[in-house]
Amino acid sequence: MTTADSLYQQLRGHLAYLKLAAAAEALPAALDQARAEKLNHTEFLHRLLAIEVDATEQRRHAGRLRFANFPAPWRLGDYDFTAQPSVDPALMRDLASCRYVEDATNVLLIGPPGVG
Repeated sequence: MTTADSLYQQLRGHLAYLKLAAAAEALPAALDQARAEKLNHTEFLHRLLAIEVDATEQRRHAGRLRFANFPAPWRLGDYDFTAQPSVDPALMRDLASCRYVEDATNVLLIGPPGVG
């Protein structure tokens, strides 16, 4: 085993010990990319840690969704507009784009009492 292999194994061990699993998994590809793009140490470390931060955020988001106990991940495309013909599908898609925020336009949804 060469010194480079030994250092690589130590680095993977340190990442695993620090529970940086995504960084440990991405390490080989990140090292190859750093060599190919001739990145300096700071740029390499930034990219490697960005991978870990993204993975952590994804895990947290998934955990929050589990904790919220939503019945299913519903999307606007899943809504059956035929069940409620008074709802305009084009208007709902336009509202879902949140363009009204950019335009600083007010949105008012009105319905009978008790519909939520």
